[in-house]
Amino acid sequence: MAVENTIVKNIYMGNGVTTEFPITFQIGDEHPEYVIVYITDAAGVTRETDNFTVNLEKKVVTYPKSGDPLPVGKKMTIYRKLPLYQLLNLVNQGPFFAENIEAALDDITFMMQQLSENLGRALFLAVD
Repeated sequence: MAVENTIVKNIYMGNGVTTEFPITFQIGDEHPEYVIVYITDAAGVTRETDNFTVNLEKKVVTYPKSGDPLPVGKKMTIYRKLPLYQLLNLVNQGPFFAENIEAALDDITFMMQQLSENLGRALFLAVD
C-alpha cells in the first residue's frame, strides 16, 4: 500500500449512543494490537483502556466491549502505535518479495508519522 495521509489518530466526543467509531488512519490489516484507545473524562484525565474491539477489515473500533456507550462529556482517542523496531529480515541468497519490502517501508513511514505527532505535542528548548 502507499501511505497517502499523515493521520495517526482519531478523536471522537461521546454522545451516549454511538458504539462504532471509524478508523481513518492507515494501518496494516494484520496488526489490530497496534490500535490503542484512550478515554478522557470531563475533568481532562486521560487513561488507556482495553474495553474495545478492533475490526481492521471494516476499519472500525467498537467501544465498549461491555458496558454503556461513551457518555456526553467524555472523549475517545483512537491511536495508531507501532513498536519502534524492524521485523523484516532479508537473508543473503534468500527469497525476495517486493510486497514485504513495501510493507516494511510502510511501517517505517507509520513510525515516523507517530513520532512526528508526538513531537508536535512536545515542548522544546533552545538548541544551545
